[in-house]
Amino acid sequence: MLSPELISNLLFLALSHAWDNQAWKKVDTSVRQIFYEASQQYREAFEARHGNIRILTMNHPLRCEDLYIPLQFHIAGDEQDCSTLAGMERLTKAPLWGSLPNYLPTCSVEDWQCVNRHPFLIIIGPPGSGKTLFLRRVGLEALRPQEISRYEHRKIPVYLDLNKYNISELSIVEAIANEFEICRLPDSQRFSLSSLESGDLLILLDGIDDLADQDTAIRVHEIQDLVDRYPKNRYVLSRKRTSKTSYLSRFVNAWIQEFNTLQIHQFCRTWFAHIPDGKSAMPAKDWETLIETLGDICQHPLLLTLICLLQQHHEAPIQRHIFLYESALKTLLETWPKEKRGIRYTEPWQSLYRRQQVLAEVASIGFQENRTLFLEREIIQIAIQTLNNSQEEVSPQNALQILNSFVYDSGLLSCYVDGNYGFRFARIREYLTAYQLTTKTAQVDSLVQKRLLDYKWQQIFIFASGLDRTDTILKTLWRYTNELSHIPNLTYLLDWSSQVVDRRETTKSHDLRRAIAIFTVLEVCSIYGDDSHYQNALFSCSKRLRDVLYQLNQTTKMIYILDPKLLRSVHIEVLLDISLNLITRLQTSKLFSTETRLKKLARKITQLKNHIGQRELNAHQRKICISYVYSMWLTALQLDPEQILKVWQGLEALRDYLLAYSLLLRCREAAPAVSPELWMHIQNGLWKGGESAPIAYLERDN
Repeated sequence: MLSPELISNLLFLALSHAWDNQAWKKVDTSVRQIFYEASQQYREAFEARHGNIRILTMNHPLRCEDLYIPLQFHIAGDEQDCSTLAGMERLTKAPLWGSLPNYLPTCSVEDWQCVNRHPFLIIIGPPGSGKTLFLRRVGLEALRPQEISRYEHRKIPVYLDLNKYNISELSIVEAIANEFEICRLPDSQRFSLSSLESGDLLILLDGIDDLADQDTAIRVHEIQDLVDRYPKNRYVLSRKRTSKTSYLSRFVNAWIQEFNTLQIHQFCRTWFAHIPDGKSAMPAKDWETLIETLGDICQHPLLLTLICLLQQHHEAPIQRHIFLYESALKTLLETWPKEKRGIRYTEPWQSLYRRQQVLAEVASIGFQENRTLFLEREIIQIAIQTLNNSQEEVSPQNALQILNSFVYDSGLLSCYVDGNYGFRFARIREYLTAYQLTTKTAQVDSLVQKRLLDYKWQQIFIFASGLDRTDTILKTLWRYTNELSHIPNLTYLLDWSSQVVDRRETTKSHDLRRAIAIFTVLEVCSIYGDDSHYQNALFSCSKRLRDVLYQLNQTTKMIYILDPKLLRSVHIEVLLDISLNLITRLQTSKLFSTETRLKKLARKITQLKNHIGQRELNAHQRKICISYVYSMWLTALQLDPEQILKVWQGLEALRDYLLAYSLLLRCREAAPAVSPELWMHIQNGLWKGGESAPIAYLERDN
């Protein structure tokens, strides 16, 4: 009978494809065939058991090799990281668990470099970060022929999901033997012990943090003893957090870094190339727009998978982004913990709705107080107060369980080494704040009044509009936007835009025509105005108005901006050509009722251009010429120079109004449904300056 040592050596040779090895050539042909067949069986069984992955609502499993995207890791203590004070400072701000932020690009280590370098490795990442897929991918790579394998060490891989093994029934050594037996290897008990003793195994341990806390501690001690007893083997362990004890002291911690833009696009291409029924006809540009809009949730592998699943049957990007955020939140709070760990939240205070309430309250307080981090006791207090207000009596221990579920089950919160907690996803934090706003309508008026012009709150109002089914957000936004238009310095320009546009032209909305009229004034004054201070401010307003124009009509050809800084040194003939080109565009669009005046302006500028010819003007002559053109433009557009000067002195009011108007349009687009009557009243009131607006209608339901 063959000894266990010989069995191990022969099977190891077979698995490693070492057919040219001299020791292997001395083995009897019949024995060699037995172990060749055994190695083939193990390889096929390993691939069948661990080579495919199926998560969430996938209709078909995918091969791990097809879905896997090369990861980047950060390893604390590397020379490149600890060689500088800045590197040490970054490490003190690292989370206790989960992937480090993308502000550590210089500390990145590629996946195969990481796993090849360290014999005892802990892969750390939040729920859904790809730890399981990585472990399986390493095992599959170790089974490939050595000459083409990216895993450099000749080891037999064994993948163990510790969450599936009852700690009272099987030790890790017994679980290894059980895995060999399932894969139909001969004499699996003796073979596993012999392989451990000779150091022939690559042991991949997954799911240790999915056990109960007491069981996790037992398994950690068992792993440490296993490493001490069989140190020649290589070990890769996945965890959601770093160990706070001295156990596993031989292991090196490697944090999975979030996906970067390249990895996100590579994942999407790979997904749709291998999903049998996933046929996304979206152009790459649309994917880029969608990914940019969704923000940091696309950096999370599980949520990116969810987005691809939801998007795969649509030829155009899903427009209602609120649906994607709702799905992402539900996946992290409920679906994934249930699917991965079998967790079922049975208490009333553990329901999806109640836990979302707690998260929303934390997010809302953070936004209103302009803070991103909370202490543990603060979150516990918020949870107790929120749930008690909902008639759900909870204890501090219950609140701590909720906090731990946010950190370790869903990964929505990060725990940092200084004891603070913060949201992992900025976009979900914004969504939760908006959710809280829609549940407390009494706060809407004061928040809009206080935060309307705050850039950080714009996305909140857009999300809130998408969640609001009563038009409360839109009504409130319009009321305060309308108040901005009643500032005296701005009223003149808005009233002028209403009078100068040609009401007979019906191919474009009245709002769009008035916006283009104001945009024309901004362009003329920024190019030909003689005050450089106002020119820069006008250019800034032009860029903001460009966004408004795009929202009103994405096909408009009037959206162009000329930077006045670039025009100060060009030949005067170029400036005159710009005027002629602008006049032609205005005449073609038929937006203005001053057609005769525009023709007269074009004739005068042409005469001036012919008169100057190719002559070079000195600074004084150039200034006089530009002022003359500016004066002619104001006359053609029927603008009062003194009133225009007052408008420019109040450009801050114009910038604020355009910001609020742009926000209102974006909120209207995000809203699931807007009553035609409401939108008609809003349209009739926009850009009207001193004219009365239908305030009574908007306030009647408030």
